[in-house]
Amino acid sequence: MGDFIIDVELAKLDVAILRYVDDLGIQLPKVVKFTARLLNTDLSRLTPPRSLAQGRAAVRRDINRAVLALDHTKIKLEALKEAVLERKYDVVRTILSHMRDSWLAGYDLVTFNPELHRSARDSRGRVQRSKRRLTLDLSAHSRYVKTVQGRVGSTRAWWTPSARVLGNSAPSWISRHVPPGIAVVDNLHNLKHPRILMINAGKGVGVIDRSLIATAIRRRVVSMTRDVDQVLRGRASRYF
Repeated sequence: MGDFIIDVELAKLDVAILRYVDDLGIQLPKVVKFTARLLNTDLSRLTPPRSLAQGRAAVRRDINRAVLALDHTKIKLEALKEAVLERKYDVVRTILSHMRDSWLAGYDLVTFNPELHRSARDSRGRVQRSKRRLTLDLSAHSRYVKTVQGRVGSTRAWWTPSARVLGNSAPSWISRHVPPGIAVVDNLHNLKHPRILMINAGKGVGVIDRSLIATAIRRRVVSMTRDVDQVLRGRASRYF
């Protein structure tokens, strides 16, 4: 996946930004920084997951869709429970072959390997449906789930360096993943051409729906236009 870049200057928001400058007499760098800060917030919110809990749940769901681990503590049939506990693949496979009315029917029994999950992911990094695979390696499966869950927030973390420049912050479950060496192109103090470049090259950034970004930008334009109109009608600005 390529880098996801939002370049905030006098592009999509030029008319709304210039109205702040021309009609309200506010300096261009201040308006651009204010606009970029709100867009940075929108970008972070639109980058999955919405919360740490949601991210962890999504990881577990996707891994279980790729390969589900049988937990002997949740099995009532004693023969199957014992075979799963002792990881007797041949015995479990035989028992399952006779359980044609069970939801387990039709599942393949496999030795756990992280590649089972990685290869099942689509271009957006998701596992859309069950691959109908079972493993008896519950411990290895659980460790892998925890490892992947530990990466939750790493894609959203790419917005954090520019967020700090703009005066925003991020919760620790996101900020702890900030990759070293992310360069933020900050030219916000340039009176004629203020600019900031926000780049996200994190894995999974492709899941961001570009139409949602376009909607966020349109809403920002509408909000800024409304603010200017209200000030010109004698109402004080909410932001400046």
